[in-house]
Amino acid sequence: GLAARLAHLSGAGDDLAAMLRESLGQALYLHLLREHGGGAAARAASAQARLNEAARRRVEDYIHTHLDRRITLDELARLSALSTHQLLIAFRHAFGMTPIQYVLAQRLLRVCRRLRDSADDIATIAVENGFSSHSHLSAVFKKRYGLTPRAFRLQG
Repeated sequence: GLAARLAHLSGAGDDLAAMLRESLGQALYLHLLREHGGGAAARAASAQARLNEAARRRVEDYIHTHLDRRITLDELARLSALSTHQLLIAFRHAFGMTPIQYVLAQRLLRVCRRLRDSADDIATIAVENGFSSHSHLSAVFKKRYGLTPRAFRLQG
């Protein structure tokens, strides 16, 4: 199932798809490692993966500063001085969600503020907040909040 999902995501070019591909790749790697050797070593390395307060702030600040552009797991891993696999575990422990979920949530919060506080075009808001297009934002926004960005704006 993971391999099929990876293949399906291979054509998507946005950063959320890229982070999901990396996450799924790590999950597939860990599954194969656990099933075919090295499981104890992998579990021991995972148990030690934690973000200290300074690394957490660096990662969080980086994400908030770069919400308008592509953010990769490799960049976040470098900032935290962890491997990508360790980052995924440590990030979930520190923030209660995956990096993909966190980035998406922060982008959507920023979009909500812009929709509420400005008359800027929705397509402009979408691109300035890391979405590939107006339709990409609308699909994600509707899935999360149950209404389109335009309907959200009209509600005030």
